[in-house]
Amino acid sequence: TDVTAVSLVGITASILSQNSTQVVVTAGQGTSAEAGSVVVISTSFGTTTLVNGYTYDPAPVIASVAPSNGPLSGGNAVTILGNYLGSGSDVTSVTLDGVAAQILSQSTGKVVVTAGASAAPGTGNVIVVSTSYGTATLLQGYTYNPAGVIQTVVPSTGPLAGGNLVTITGTNLGNGTDVTSVKLAGVAATFSSQSSTSV
Repeated sequence: TDVTAVSLVGITASILSQNSTQVVVTAGQGTSAEAGSVVVISTSFGTTTLVNGYTYDPAPVIASVAPSNGPLSGGNAVTILGNYLGSGSDVTSVTLDGVAAQILSQSTGKVVVTAGASAAPGTGNVIVVSTSYGTATLLQGYTYNPAGVIQTVVPSTGPLAGGNLVTITGTNLGNGTDVTSVKLAGVAATFSSQSSTSV
């Protein structure tokens, strides 16, 4: 009960519990990424030191998010690249604009997730949390796009044989290059041009 001070790499730690063989502390905030001694001071036994016993890890950094936007319904894969995102197995949570994402795979520099469904469109932070490196944040890193709306289909009828041209107009139909399929009455159609407002 007489441990009076503990320091990790020269930084004071808060003592949570202690007995003659174990001291549990909360690490203080480090000033730089480095290794250093663990020092325990008690009234009865004086100073005990373990050289290079603790390391403050570098701060995690998110470098990129791809794609940086997706549908409100989620379900799309998102790849997050950076440095010190985790140990390779200890990323515990990822959020995109405040929405929890499902972790598919992870390494120290790459985390792949499935975006969750959002209640509303908007842009917000990408946050990766790991046990070893803490919290990495990319401000305004992901956007949930508004739902697409089809306004007109011209012509709205056509022969069973198909082959006729049909123009679909609306809003938020895609980004201009990423429409992957179009169906008319459940039948797949081929498309030759697209924009965010017309296919």
